[in-house]
Amino acid sequence: MGDRTTLVEKLLDGYRSKAHELLMDYLRNEKIRTETEQYIGQNEPSSKRVEEAFEQQHKPSRNLPRRSDLSLQQGRIRKDIPDARNGLYTPSNSAGSVKSEASSLASAGLERIYLISCDEIEDQPVTSRSEPVKHCLIGDRVVNNRSLAANKIIVDERVNVPLRSGGQKSEKATTAVSLTWRRRKEFTTNVDTFYIVSALLLGCDVILSSDPTLNRRFPSEVEEVQSPQERYDRRGFVDIEEVDPASSQYPPAVPLHSYPQNSLPPNMQRTYDITQAFRSSQRMRSGEPSAPVLHPTRIEHGLSNHAPTPYAAQEPSSGLLHLAGLWDKTPIKISFDPEALGETFFQAFSQWAVKRKRDGDLDRQRMTLWLKASKNMPDDEAYELSLKEGELEDLWEDAVKWIQENRGPKAPHLYAIVELEAG
Repeated sequence: MGDRTTLVEKLLDGYRSKAHELLMDYLRNEKIRTETEQYIGQNEPSSKRVEEAFEQQHKPSRNLPRRSDLSLQQGRIRKDIPDARNGLYTPSNSAGSVKSEASSLASAGLERIYLISCDEIEDQPVTSRSEPVKHCLIGDRVVNNRSLAANKIIVDERVNVPLRSGGQKSEKATTAVSLTWRRRKEFTTNVDTFYIVSALLLGCDVILSSDPTLNRRFPSEVEEVQSPQERYDRRGFVDIEEVDPASSQYPPAVPLHSYPQNSLPPNMQRTYDITQAFRSSQRMRSGEPSAPVLHPTRIEHGLSNHAPTPYAAQEPSSGLLHLAGLWDKTPIKISFDPEALGETFFQAFSQWAVKRKRDGDLDRQRMTLWLKASKNMPDDEAYELSLKEGELEDLWEDAVKWIQENRGPKAPHLYAIVELEAG
């Protein structure tokens, strides 16, 4: 049919599914995949210079050039055309080119962020846009193409999708994914729940939920003068704690993430110094008192690296609670926000089950948690909390009332025993 460039043109013009299949096979090579991710992270999509050079090289001509002229022409174009051996255009690595790319994204209202991979591959760059909406959103294509589908959870939520033409569209989200991500030039990370919607609605890879009262400023272009709590105001998706916070040592002004770093892959051995701050910001409500109060002694009330962080005044009973216990012989250690929904508590429990490889035994319709104020509380005084779908949410308010009245003063605040009904 012709040489490789002709085949490439035909595949891209009319056989995109086959091109996708070939690229998936091609990107199995770890080195090629890494180079491709670096290229995408440093360059804008659809570079006109490359496309025009490509079209000029292969455009049919009635008067074919002489071999010597053709060689010169190909030599000039070869500087801009992807190398046939690795399929990559090698961009300039100068600081100016990277800054120009970031400026172009910022002028379009976009920002490049990086999804933290849970294996040995590099962080995955995606384009994002901050919008004054309640939920973080992610396109379904990104979830499927970046192998994120394994982390999906089932939800039933109405989300507002910001439209590129203005306004918002209400969509029903049935799945979501919890992701750890970071900004360019930053190695501190954020943990958020992204609700999966059609990629055709977004105009970028992900939508970041932001506080509509703040000006949108991207740390890739300007010094970050606002703390994460000031930029984002989200409802809490609870993270799993594998280390007892009572025994952890944290600097008072820069809280560290409470995962034991030696349990993470090598490329995840990083400083997670604002994750706790994000979780505390997720609990803030617009209707709460606005008087700023600093709580430097609370783990989840850490300070920003750049500026002091104002917090809404809270009752002593508010904040993350830490639950310990046993499921058969498996120790339970999770944290949750009692102010969040009951389903949020279950998602924290299910994530812990996956991490401890107990997800195969996870059947919420047959599961009951017996909550105690401490390990020594008599069994007949324990609180019965059913995890059944629907029932958990209906009874969650009463459960929270019992929890707040019986919780211990120090972590772990509660003790739980899992009971699984015979199936």
